[in-house]
Amino acid sequence: MEASTPPKKFKDYLASKGIKHQLSIPGRPEQNVVAERMNQTLTKRARNIRLQVYMSERFWAEAVNHASYQINMSPSKSIDLQIPEEIWRG
Repeated sequence: MEASTPPKKFKDYLASKGIKHQLSIPGRPEQNVVAERMNQTLTKRARNIRLQVYMSERFWAEAVNHASYQINMSPSKSIDLQIPEEIWRG
């Protein structure tokens, strides 16, 4: 499968913002290390949440939602110990 190249205007816009555009194969999250690491973090936290409260497997989605909520409400080193939710909402 070959990725299409973006239009020239788009490339110029990205370059003006200092963004390096790199294409990846659709459906291959292992090509994006940051997204893959977050997937692993969510999976581990959801598994731990389920095991700590003896939750059945049918509540997996709720455990993942709660893990995501915890991450979004916790300070992060990558953004100078700010809370992602506060940054998102301003």
